[in-house]
Amino acid sequence: MDQNQTVNTGSATANLPTLSFSQSSFKPLSRSRNRPGQSEQFYEKFTVGYNLNVTNRFNFDPLSDEELIANGDSSAIDITWLDALFSAEDYRRATGEDEPFRFRAAHTIPLSAPFTVNRLPLLGSFNLNMSPSVTYNEDWFARTDRRALSEDSTEVDITSQAGFFALRQYRASLSASSTFYGLLPINLPGYNTVRHTVRPSLTYSYRPDFYNDSYGYTRTYSDASGNDVRYPIAPGVTNGELKQLTFALNNTFETKRSRNQEVSLSDEPGQPGGGNQNGRSQTGGNAGTVKLLDLNFASGYNFAADSLNFRDVLLTARTRLFGNTDVDVRTTFSPYEMSASG
Repeated sequence: MDQNQTVNTGSATANLPTLSFSQSSFKPLSRSRNRPGQSEQFYEKFTVGYNLNVTNRFNFDPLSDEELIANGDSSAIDITWLDALFSAEDYRRATGEDEPFRFRAAHTIPLSAPFTVNRLPLLGSFNLNMSPSVTYNEDWFARTDRRALSEDSTEVDITSQAGFFALRQYRASLSASSTFYGLLPINLPGYNTVRHTVRPSLTYSYRPDFYNDSYGYTRTYSDASGNDVRYPIAPGVTNGELKQLTFALNNTFETKRSRNQEVSLSDEPGQPGGGNQNGRSQTGGNAGTVKLLDLNFASGYNFAADSLNFRDVLLTARTRLFGNTDVDVRTTFSPYEMSASG
């Protein structure tokens, strides 16, 4: 339970109770624990989780003293949020509303089935990590809203309608990523090559437009101009279709620095005269990796947009100077040119 009060106005909110439950992700079809040493089948990698959040929110927003006096109920000025919490009549008198509580139970079920492709046509051996996923959300409400233009057409009246309502929504995506390497020869004192690590990734995301009439999550009312205005009957209804492809290319450039180290052959087992006494020595290499630069690109394309489908291109870079100074660069580039009309 929690409570928040604004002392000078007398308004208050409270959540009583709140409840959270979480089931960590698990593989319901996995049998690998019964078969030691054997790899998982593709269907055994199916992963599911579950999260539940329940809130019962009390909102007390009293009318002003002037409004209560105008309504002929000046004694309601002394009604506190605590009085209204235990008395529906006191709540109605103080706020002019009938429903003090807003109940919501939010269920979230993430589903995924990651797998790896080891070969690709024309490319041969190539590790590609694939991860299809679906996130399902279902919210339960005890009441829904209805809106209508007031009789004098000056404001929108909102009424509450009792009855169980389930808001069901989902979002699906498919991600692909890989890693490959290349070597760049350099000719600098103490350095031989630069290793270039490339990590490309693609993600396609889809979510339907839940404002569509077919789902039944919205209603309409006519405004003062006679235009239909669509509104959700419960909070959280997602507006707009999503068909988006995002892509990123992460690059890491590293090199190795060699340090000469003397190794005494006289210290080898079985050699007489330990230590460095008259012993022969050879030069050994002890390499240390030095990261030169991180250079990353990211952008996306929204197939559902009616124009300007490409997202801005994000470029980030990071390097270290003199061994102790980090330099970060972050910038964006628009794929579109500004027209004369803006």
